[in-house]
Order: sequence, then C-alpha cells, then structure tokens
Amino acid sequence: MLVYFQKNISCRCFVISRSFCTVASLIERELLKIQSKAMKGDKDGYAVDNMETSACSRDEETQQQPEMICEGKAKVVYKSGQVFYNKAQAFNRDLSVLMLDYFVSTYLKELEQDKKLQHSRSLSCQPKAGLKRCKYAQWMQEGASNHFSVFEAFSATGLRSIRYAAEVPNLFPIIANDMDEAAYETIQQSISLNANVQDKVFANLGEATDVMYKHRLGASQLDIIDLDPYGTAAPFVDAAIQSVKHRGLLCVTSTDMRSLAGVQGGICFARYGSVPCTWPKAYRNEVGLRILLNFLQQTASRYGKYVEPLLAVFIDFYVRVFVRVHESGLEAQRSIQHQAYVYACSSCPSYFLQPLGAIKNYGEANEKVVCAKGPPVEQQDCPYCHSQLSLHGPIYTGPIYQSKVVEQLLHQLETDPKWSYLPCKDRLRGFLTVLGHECADIPLFVDSNDMSKLLRTSPPPQAAIREVLRKRGYRVSTCHWKPTALKTDAPIELLWDIMRIWARRNGMNNIKPHDAASRILATEPVHISEDEINFEIRKDALNSCQSVTRYPPLEKHHGPGKRATGKRKGTKFIPGEEEEEKDLEDEL
Repeated sequence: MLVYFQKNISCRCFVISRSFCTVASLIERELLKIQSKAMKGDKDGYAVDNMETSACSRDEETQQQPEMICEGKAKVVYKSGQVFYNKAQAFNRDLSVLMLDYFVSTYLKELEQDKKLQHSRSLSCQPKAGLKRCKYAQWMQEGASNHFSVFEAFSATGLRSIRYAAEVPNLFPIIANDMDEAAYETIQQSISLNANVQDKVFANLGEATDVMYKHRLGASQLDIIDLDPYGTAAPFVDAAIQSVKHRGLLCVTSTDMRSLAGVQGGICFARYGSVPCTWPKAYRNEVGLRILLNFLQQTASRYGKYVEPLLAVFIDFYVRVFVRVHESGLEAQRSIQHQAYVYACSSCPSYFLQPLGAIKNYGEANEKVVCAKGPPVEQQDCPYCHSQLSLHGPIYTGPIYQSKVVEQLLHQLETDPKWSYLPCKDRLRGFLTVLGHECADIPLFVDSNDMSKLLRTSPPPQAAIREVLRKRGYRVSTCHWKPTALKTDAPIELLWDIMRIWARRNGMNNIKPHDAASRILATEPVHISEDEINFEIRKDALNSCQSVTRYPPLEKHHGPGKRATGKRKGTKFIPGEEEEEKDLEDEL
C-alpha cells in the first residue's frame, strides 16, 4: 500500500509539472510572438493604435474647445467642464438686471433728497468761522458720486458681471471674482470680447470671503454684493453683511433646496440655524425661502443692521432674494417681531405660527421688546384632525416683496422699449404679474388640492373659494410658484368648513372610520352655511388675465447643472453637498 501511494503521488506530481510546463511554454510562445511583432513593426497594429489615439485626442480637443455664448448684451467664452454655466439661470440674470436698474435709480433719488435735506440744514444752521464741517456733510454738499461698486463673488464665465456693466448704467467698478484659475482666465477672455465694458469690469482671482472682509470698513465698503454660489450661500453671508454699505443691496441665490426645504434637517440647522418643513410639501419651499431671510436678518442683527426685503422669490429649483442692508441698532431689535416658529400638522395641511417676540409701547418715546404669548394652540395635537404637530423654523414672517418694486419692474417691462432684448421677457411679465397679486405679508398658505386629497374628493374650483373669502372681508391670493395655493388671512377653520361642504356635496371615496379625513368630517360646519357658497364660479380676477403666461412649463432637464472641475485640486466641499446634489438630481 505504501509503495502504491508513493507511486501515485509521483505520477500526480509528474502530471501537474507537465501541465505547468505546457502553460509556461504557451506563455513564452505568446511573448515571443509579441516581441517579434514589435521588432518587425506591425503596421496594422500601429495604424489601429494611432487611429484610437487620434480619436481620443480629437474628443479631448472637442471637449476643451471653447464656445461662444450670447445672452442679453453680453458675449462670453464657455469651456465645458472647466467653468460653470447654466442656461436655466437666464431668468435669474434677467431679473437681477431689472432689480439693479431699479436700485440704482431709487438710490440716486434718495441721494438727491439727502442733498436737499443737508443743504436746508446747512442754511438754517451755519457753522461758525474757523470750525470744520464733518466729512459726510462736506461730501453731501459737494455732491456724491453717481457710480455704484459691484462685487460678484462667484463669477465663473463673467456673464452676469458683463451684463450688469452693459445693461445697467452707473455701475463702476464691477469686480468679477472667482477662486478658480480656469474661471479667472475665462473672465479675462470674456471681458476682451466686450469692448464697451473693458473699463468697467475687472477680473479678480481670490477667495470670496477674503475679498469681502478686506472691504468691510469705511469707504472701501461695496454698494452691491451678489452671491450666487454652487449650493448654499450660508458661509459667505457674514462677510457680505459686513462689507455692504449702509442702504446697499445684497443679492443672494441658494440652490440647496434639499436642506432649506427638504429632508436634510440636520444640514439646514447647521447652516441656517433653523429646522426645515418636510410636510406638507405645498409650502415647504416658502418655508425654505423664509428661513434664508431669517438667517440674513439674524446675521445682520449681530452688527447693528437689519435687512429690508425688496424681492424674495422661489424660482424653479432655487431661491433668489434682493435685500437692502441698513444700519440701525433699534430696527435690529425690532426684527424679533418678524420671526416665528411654525407648528405644522403631520397629517393635514393645517399650520400655526408662534412669534418669538413683540414690541410693546410704554409712551411716545419708550418701547420695549417683550416675549410673545403662546402656544398658538390649546392642546398639543391638531384641533382639526387630532394628529401630532411638528415644530419648524424659526422663519421670517414679514413681507417677501414690496408692492412698489414689483409694480415698477412690471411697468418698465411693458412700457420701456430698452428691455425688449431680454431673453426671458415674456416669462418675467407673467411671473411679476402673478407676484403682484400675491399677499406678500401673509406667511405660508394652504393648498386646496392637498385638502381635497386628504378628504378623498375632487378639488373644488378655487375661484369659488376666493370669492367667498373676499365677500367676508378677507384677503386671498395664489402663490407665485403654486397655482393651487390659497394664501389668505382667513382662519383655517373657515377653510375647513368650506371643504366639508364641498366634500359632502361632491361625494367622497373610501373614507375609513379612524383616519384624519373622518375626524375632520365629523365636525359640522359652523362658520359658514351651504347657501353662502356658489361652487359654480370658475373664474375671477386672478385667473381671467389671458395676456400673459403665468405658470409656463419648464424645459426638459431644466435644473441645476453639474459642478465645474476647473483647475482646482483637492477642492473641499461643504459637508452634505455631495449627497444633496445627488438627491436633487434624482428628484429632478
């Protein structure tokens, strides 16, 4: 047995060694073939490799070959992948041009009034001989400069800065800044293409906060600062608030709607100090917009300033705000009356506001900031569907726009021929028309579609609901991005009574005995009777305007573009942005 085992092992080793030698010989044979082809020069193989190499080089040249982009009165160079550019932001740039033109004209009028006031004071109170006047009085007496400095923190292609210089008068100097070398080179090339702005726009290579902090004191402060980063603008707001002049304009764009109005509550709290609203989905974008305004106000209050919103809107997939920054410690304290928490129901669209504070007057010249009274509801649950309430905010509860601003912008678009070239003129007219009818000082709204969906019935005609509320003396409007919104100062109880009457008249489907719909319908209408409502009304003043497209459909792939790589190495992204960008792309 032992002899047989030894023989068997030796045979197996021989077979393995023989097979191993066979594989080794095959490998050596293939290596010899490759070596011989290389020594002889395989023309066919070289041709194929050369064709592949040339094709790759042509693809790289095509990707790196710059293209020309014309928008408004500006021409810029765009190199795909190297510099960020998004065609969908053309509406943003058109709106910004209009707003800067309005700000410049308004500020010039204010300077004229200040000069007249200062002149009248100087006549009534002449300084004594030998005394020097203050520099501000001397500056006002001699006449202020009519030029307004602009700092665009994230210029990329330089398109926005060049459009400002070419389309808005009295803007000088305009600093087109970017921290990426590829963007800096692109800005320089774009400026050279526009001969009429070469003495107004200046390219700058630097980090945005470093540049702004260098302009935070004295005469070096800037009149207009525009923040339009890729993602959140939160890290740059502090520097911008300190660097903008008294009564200057701050323009902010934030595209991080996944944190401002989404499920990333932790990221939103880390950036803005507020908790976003995830339900109901109807008004969570407005909550995000008001969170940003509240963050701007809280930042300004640290430096004895306050912000005055001229225009704050939600557009497509981002928020855009235009605020004037004023220096006043008293108004910074009073801003507490425009801050509140939101108690939102987890099942129905009902919500309740809890202000943070109020102003109480103790005589003509004596006022004090006091705590607000609360809570806004008697019990911990929703009084209508008895579901749990969730807490969000704080948010800004003041007006999100000024009526005179929207009226002036709309008047210019319709009457002034100089704005006929704007790429998004028609959409701007429709957008501003809807915005002009919105109740800007009423925070949040309810969606009639959400209410009818909860009650498992078809949506009622909105014109009929609006007509009922107007007859009762309440204000009501839609929202500039939500056509089914009911933004009103009427109590939520009245709206639920209207929906109860509609549901019983129109019919309901699959109502379960213990769900939110059954609990809402269990209460009888007490604030309005069925005879007071005419559901046959289909049109009113808000939906009878057919001259403009109020809610135009968006183009395909109309959303945030991909981040440009540029020439930066090891770029540090803000925590949470990578997941946010991926989620936003999936959602769109």
